Amino acid sequence: GDEACLVTCFDGGSGGGGGLQSAVARSCRWSPRLFNLLPIGQASGCGKGTDLFVGRSLQECREVFLQLGDVYVTLGGGAGIAEDSHALSARGASVVPFGRGAGASPELLRSGTRPPLAGRSEEQWQLLRRSDVPVARSARAAAQIV
Repeated sequence: GDEACLVTCFDGGSGGGGGLQSAVARSCRWSPRLFNLLPIGQASGCGKGTDLFVGRSLQECREVFLQLGDVYVTLGGGAGIAEDSHALSARGASVVPFGRGAGASPELLRSGTRPPLAGRSEEQWQLLRRSDVPVARSARAAAQIV
């Protein structure tokens, strides 16, 4: 349907839902539309949403994850995020990098690449990387972009 839903891809080996994915999932207000992708036999441990099992490894799970969405929001990340962003863009998905910290997301913003999301202002994009404004303001900009 046209309703938004959030899908996270968990590294089930990180100690039962630890890390950023778990924090995002726990803060999600619409848990009936939250799905946590995991390799078979692992659990998110975050207590929100529905765990869906895909593939035997994190790599197989990630490959499926990268085929599901129309818009992806990235936070931090390493070389894999940059690689994934290029592959997603090539298949027509939009990548919105939230670049307030270190990693690949700020670099994606600095590169000037903008996903094909019409009607977004330069101010909204700038708020995604500014650390001198409250996080809530940057988060609102990200939500408006998406």
